[in-house]
Amino acid sequence: MDEMEVTTPAGGDKRPVMRSPSGGSRERPHSVPSINLDRCLQMLRQARSDSEQFAALLLVTKMVQAQETDASTRRKIFDAVGFTFPNRLLKSVGGPEGDIYRALGITIFSCFCTDRELVLHHHVTSKIPLFNDIIIEPPGDSEEDKATHNSMVEDCYQCLLAIGATETGRRQLIARDSVPVLCEAIIKKMFGYAQAMQIMRQLLAENGRELWNSHGDALTNLLTNMAKEFQDADDITKFVLCEDLGLLLAGRDKDSGDFRHYTWAEDVLNGLSDILGSYIGPEQRNPALELASLMLDHLGIEWAMSCNIKFVLLLVNLACVEVRMVLEDPDVKQVFLKASLMSSCYNILESAILYMSCTPNLPLDPKQIQQFIESLQGAYVGVTFFLSQVAELPEEMWYHPLVTASVRVLGAWLAEETSALREEVYRILPFLMRLGSLSLEDTEDQSKGAAGVSSLSQGMEDLDLHTQTEEEMCQPKGCMLSFLLPGLCHLTAETKPRNILVKHQVHQLLARCLRLHLNNFLNTKAHEAEMALRTLCGIFLNLLVLSPEQVASDPSTTGLLNRIMEAVPQLGCPEHMVLLANFVVLCLMQARHIKDLQQTVVTKQFFSTAVEFLGRAYRVAHEGEQKRLTVSQAYSEHWDSISELWFLGMQALVSCIPQFPWLPEIFLETGLLKDVVTLLEQIPGGEFDLDTVDIYQNMVMEVAKHDGKCQQWLQQNGGLDVARALGMEELLQCLQSSEATIPGN
Repeated sequence: MDEMEVTTPAGGDKRPVMRSPSGGSRERPHSVPSINLDRCLQMLRQARSDSEQFAALLLVTKMVQAQETDASTRRKIFDAVGFTFPNRLLKSVGGPEGDIYRALGITIFSCFCTDRELVLHHHVTSKIPLFNDIIIEPPGDSEEDKATHNSMVEDCYQCLLAIGATETGRRQLIARDSVPVLCEAIIKKMFGYAQAMQIMRQLLAENGRELWNSHGDALTNLLTNMAKEFQDADDITKFVLCEDLGLLLAGRDKDSGDFRHYTWAEDVLNGLSDILGSYIGPEQRNPALELASLMLDHLGIEWAMSCNIKFVLLLVNLACVEVRMVLEDPDVKQVFLKASLMSSCYNILESAILYMSCTPNLPLDPKQIQQFIESLQGAYVGVTFFLSQVAELPEEMWYHPLVTASVRVLGAWLAEETSALREEVYRILPFLMRLGSLSLEDTEDQSKGAAGVSSLSQGMEDLDLHTQTEEEMCQPKGCMLSFLLPGLCHLTAETKPRNILVKHQVHQLLARCLRLHLNNFLNTKAHEAEMALRTLCGIFLNLLVLSPEQVASDPSTTGLLNRIMEAVPQLGCPEHMVLLANFVVLCLMQARHIKDLQQTVVTKQFFSTAVEFLGRAYRVAHEGEQKRLTVSQAYSEHWDSISELWFLGMQALVSCIPQFPWLPEIFLETGLLKDVVTLLEQIPGGEFDLDTVDIYQNMVMEVAKHDGKCQQWLQQNGGLDVARALGMEELLQCLQSSEATIPGN
């Protein structure tokens, strides 16, 4: 459409009075007669020229403020005005008159934007780029030009605010590049930048991650600018910026970058140090704790340590105090209302525990360490109390994200510390097992349509405590049992908690959990699933060794044995060697308790894999004239993690030989018997670990005693020489005795 030409109404000023829907007056000395709105609209409908339309629109905008009109009145205005004439007004260019026409057009659009049915009309959303341009375009030099420009900017913000109030509208703002414009307006403190920040809050609260994915550079510039202001502010704006920074960071992906590369990281740290080190109330302290939690999420506790250790101690202490104060409220409903704050405090606690467990030489003196531990213990008194209160609530409340987060943070504590708060933990173990069972049922249902269970980190990302409704919060989440696995590994090694757990059928629950994680791992090879499987194997080994009578014969564990045996041959890759070792040892320890284990395709494949894996871990290395027993190269990378498992597995394998008559033949078929004899032949004259040599000798002794084919092979392939050289009298007698009755002969 051509540029619009409007003739100034007779007797009218070129810059008549206009009033925005936001109530902002842009008056110049000018009088407009009081006319009934319906009459104005009638004049507008009957206008025969642009000049008449223009005059009627001026009267409408002077008389009507959008927030003072109801929907039916706004609809009347739209029906009378339509989009055609305002669209032509927006195309006006060229000097002050063009600005006046555009200003009137934008005012009309801001009125339309207050109508829910009109705000997403394509005639409105297509104007977003124009609104963006007006917001950042420089005003004219004269005061009148500046006033006109500012009125347009105000109305543009009103339009963007209205559009951003809907999900579809927010996506339009993101797609049409409003975010960089808003960031620029805020950074440069352009006219109306407070409204720009209001729109950004709206976008960040609902679409934060999408904003970062689409406009990361603009948001990083905004973050840098706000962090500097946060550090420098010494009035109430410091607390406002604290909340805004939290909102800004919440949608940012976590990264492993060095925080020292980010200038904003130090600024945020200094600002938080100022706030948390001051005498403030919860209204100021809680947003600071939430921001600190986000920073720890993004940059790790090393970021906090870069200030000084006193800041870290203060931060952890404040979080611990807040946790105990909130969670020990007997009114659980009040606790749930503070779920977001508790989640942030929990994250601070987890970061502190992880730091203490992974740092060999803590930069703390003994008194500080003691204070640190006492603060954490106090917080966990609150956590256990809260969970004991939740146990009395209806089951539908057990799915609240704060409950899940509390189980997770308790799991972090139990993974490192089981000596403190023992009785408090023991009292809630039955509830935790019931909770784990219920969440596992939900995960099992979900896994029927998807592969496996979510990772622990993904599980926490799903706990969006800021935006969920109460009903959404109480929907089932991922398997909470996963958070407790490391702690259960410790607890099952102790008599009292193990007895409590076994009484509540923990082995049946863990068998279901292992099956889920195994399915997930076989489908995805996810690292999180592998780590969970390793931990589960450790728990089952504790139970099989320390409480075999209750666990070994349970149908749930015997059924699981076959499933794991099926999976073992699929774990030949070196990167999964630790998991393979765990599976092999677990199956062998379980198999010892099954008297009638039959040879099937599955059992034969498993034992073939197990025999080769365990038997070929060592070789004899020659260093000049010296000989020594050394770990085979394929095992060396993971030996620190599997050496104890290997020894336990070899003992279990040897104990299985007399139990399963078909097993010794596998030593021949795999060639392991030959390899072991070759290894033992090189033992004399060298320095070797006697325990390792003994376990290989016992292996050879057992297969010779219980299988005629193995005995015959040893007689013909150096077995007698090895027996004489190593003083293996029992083996020598076995091989020399032609009258011995040997199964399989």
